[in-house]
Amino acid sequence: MCINIIDQMHLGLGGRPRTRGWISCCGVHSRATGPARNGGLATATPSPSSSSSSTAFYYSSRRLRRWARGGAPAGSERARRVLVTTSIRSSSIKNIENGRDNHRDYKDDEGARRPTSSKAVDRRNVLLGLGAGLYGATATGVGGKQVMTAVGVPVEYPVLESCHVASYPDEFGGNNPIQCCPPYDLSQPLKIEPYAMPASPLRLRTRKAAHLLSQWEKDRFNRAISETKNLPSDHPWSFMQQARIHCAYCSGAYNQRNSDKLLQVHFSWLFLPWHRFYIYFFERILGKIIGDDSFALPFWNYDARDGMMFPDMYLNPSSSLYNPNRNRSHFRLPIDLRYAFDLEDGPPNTDPVEANLAYIRRIFTDSGPIPELFMGSPVRAGGVPNSRLMSGMLENLHNVVHNWVGLVEPPNLDMGNFFSAARDTLFYAHHANIDRLWTIYKSQTLGNQLEFNDRDWLNASFVFYDENEKVVSVTVRQCLNEMDMGYVYENVPIEYLTNNPPVQAPPPAAANINGAPRRSSLSSVTEFGPTPRPLSGTITAVVRRPRTSRSPAEKRREAEVLSVDDIELNRPDTTRFDVYVNRLTQGSFVSGPGTFAGSFVRVRHNHTNEDGTHTKTIQKFGITSLLDEIGADADESIVVTLVPRDGSLTIGGLHVELLTTINN
Repeated sequence: MCINIIDQMHLGLGGRPRTRGWISCCGVHSRATGPARNGGLATATPSPSSSSSSTAFYYSSRRLRRWARGGAPAGSERARRVLVTTSIRSSSIKNIENGRDNHRDYKDDEGARRPTSSKAVDRRNVLLGLGAGLYGATATGVGGKQVMTAVGVPVEYPVLESCHVASYPDEFGGNNPIQCCPPYDLSQPLKIEPYAMPASPLRLRTRKAAHLLSQWEKDRFNRAISETKNLPSDHPWSFMQQARIHCAYCSGAYNQRNSDKLLQVHFSWLFLPWHRFYIYFFERILGKIIGDDSFALPFWNYDARDGMMFPDMYLNPSSSLYNPNRNRSHFRLPIDLRYAFDLEDGPPNTDPVEANLAYIRRIFTDSGPIPELFMGSPVRAGGVPNSRLMSGMLENLHNVVHNWVGLVEPPNLDMGNFFSAARDTLFYAHHANIDRLWTIYKSQTLGNQLEFNDRDWLNASFVFYDENEKVVSVTVRQCLNEMDMGYVYENVPIEYLTNNPPVQAPPPAAANINGAPRRSSLSSVTEFGPTPRPLSGTITAVVRRPRTSRSPAEKRREAEVLSVDDIELNRPDTTRFDVYVNRLTQGSFVSGPGTFAGSFVRVRHNHTNEDGTHTKTIQKFGITSLLDEIGADADESIVVTLVPRDGSLTIGGLHVELLTTINN
């Protein structure tokens, strides 16, 4: 006989935090995360997921604290620790009284910094005997808020000695070998040290908008890059060796640890943390080279009207910042986030600047309430790269910028291909802005909540060279606050939020002779059906909604999400399709694609897994606000249009679902 108590944080009456948890007969312990202020007696209601091997009950934290203290003075060892002993096994609850604000960290008994809001259960404890009922009931997929996740193990940094030749696709789809392995000295055992963040400086490094840099700041940046390009080719700080790090993690040079599956840091929740670390270490290396601790990378401020052009300092052929492998026809144009290689220009009759702001606003408005939609889906050790994983909307936007900068001709050097992308100095300004958009998302949407309460995310690990030429390991939990990493972003206007640009689709609705919108009959549009369909031309289908006329409170708790299922594509190809939503009223809908919901975009890259050629994935689009904007809240069905822009792919289906938001 044994008892486990597994914590669960939620909001009590009046919005105050209250800790509840599970008591189960499994002999497992986990950490309680914070004090509760609401009272109530412990209940003994069996969990719906309980089974003969795992029976769970709720407890009230006030009752538990009384039980833990047993009359002992607050702050004593007995008050901090509960020991539940039976004839077979005991388990302990630690840190019951050590709760803090839900965005703060504490150091646990393993010395790791762990956010107090994490509701994930330590996997080592789970494997001690958690029954299948409780285990299965608490795992969540895309859109579910991780209340208690214990599935799989985190992706770990690879065995560096096993780095092998990677490959990139040519214009004919063939595989070309490429050496991406960093120059580790393998003549002796490789020493990897856990990285400790330096003490916060008195003055944080400030990353500034590239188009607003002073001439002195431009010259300093140019000098730093020049120094890295002049280093010996095998030096870990050299520009090419730093570029190889991206190639290795993104083009198949590593297998996952203890697995034959390739390691990939795109297409999942690893995308933002890995790239944050990548440019962080590059920034610190540049500062070390020029002897300036205040040095910070610039960001390409393409989410502002004045920052959408190529920054001038990257266009001087005599500068170390210049790269000849760029689409020169775009040098004097504002970036177009509707761009695709197969269609040089975006949809007609639109202002690309305002369309860009509308696109970014759509991402924050409708994807923001669900971190998986914004940042990407979970991936755990042993997962197949690309397969069934979902890129976040921010990564899809990021992919457009890569394609906009890279050459049109395959293999789309440099920015337009994963293996070569970091050879362009503009890569770092681009990713600094993606990182900045993540910080805005955290502050504007999440309110500094933890994105994923899941230790498989928090404990995922990577390896880099630091500014002291040491090989160091890092975990995601170390990069969740940019100020803890010693930098901040220049305060510039967030135009896509403050100016509230229009969100209507670019192509206007066709009009009849009287000027009224032309309507198409329902008879020409049907549901998608059970059979996959090639996206060789526009697909328009009716999709039923799970619920109509929801209240504002219901919409805050659950977001309405359009899912494009079983997207099958050829890995090496660049790919893009756009998604539009239209109303369906009285058996007809307004001609034209409708209102823009988002895009699926892929950069050219190569991964050869089991089948070697094709992969299937999904893409989800938040549409809650969109449906309000077009007046479809009470409609039982909507019309969805998929517009192919680039690449060859097949769509498996469409459906709409409700997913739990961060507000629940």
